[in-house]
Amino acid sequence: MPNSRDRQKIYTLTEPDRSHLAAELERTGIEPHVLAREVGHRTQSELSAGKMRSLLKGTRTQLSEDQWAAMCDFLSSQSNTAKPARKMSDRAPVNEDMRQTLCSELERSKLSITMIERRLAQRFSPLPQATVDRLRDGVLDTIDEELWDDLLALLRASPTRDAGSKAGLRNHRPPESRKTLDGQIPAHLARAGADYVPITQKIWRYLRNEEKRTGIPYNKLFDQLEDIPQGLSKDTVRNWIFGNVKSAERAYLEYIIAHYKYLPNVHSE
Repeated sequence: MPNSRDRQKIYTLTEPDRSHLAAELERTGIEPHVLAREVGHRTQSELSAGKMRSLLKGTRTQLSEDQWAAMCDFLSSQSNTAKPARKMSDRAPVNEDMRQTLCSELERSKLSITMIERRLAQRFSPLPQATVDRLRDGVLDTIDEELWDDLLALLRASPTRDAGSKAGLRNHRPPESRKTLDGQIPAHLARAGADYVPITQKIWRYLRNEEKRTGIPYNKLFDQLEDIPQGLSKDTVRNWIFGNVKSAERAYLEYIIAHYKYLPNVHSE
């Protein structure tokens, strides 16, 4: 006899659905991992924090109809966040010129999206999940006008960097026990076309502090991830943490930092 889970109908999220979901999370102040846990409890099903973040980013689009209904019911029953929130301005439609401007400025400044969103979040809190990624990829239909203005101002205030520059990293002192990268990656280790950055003392300390803040060591973090880039493994991050290597592939490092960023403090629940 077929399992009841086999008969569950699948719901595919549309972009308006994702926009509504992000707006509800912003309105209520509920964290994605809390929503995932509540929905899983209500539907007696498994919905991980990693899958919840993937749904918000648009890298996953499907869940069961029961989970989507429970998600909407739960969020609609919640009151507005008690935190004083900045009043959102009018939303502007996103057009191709805006997207091209963003892509050009990102290429010119070489600023990482992780760094950009961290700065924007200081004023626009909570910042909707993966805002800059979704804007760059043409997923967003509209954007808060003040957020767009601040994003452009941040990018245009940044100096132009050539392809070899490491934006936001070049002024950090490397760990005393290791030399700077100097662009030298052994041929047998380097991936063709990959961008490498030095693991500075600041980056190393940040990763260790994130492990302590969240209570989740790097190896346990991988158990929560569902959209891991090809080639990134626990051993990769272990080598960063234990100082076995003096450089990291930028895309991998930003991926790990971004996922730690959205995890709650260990004592916040």
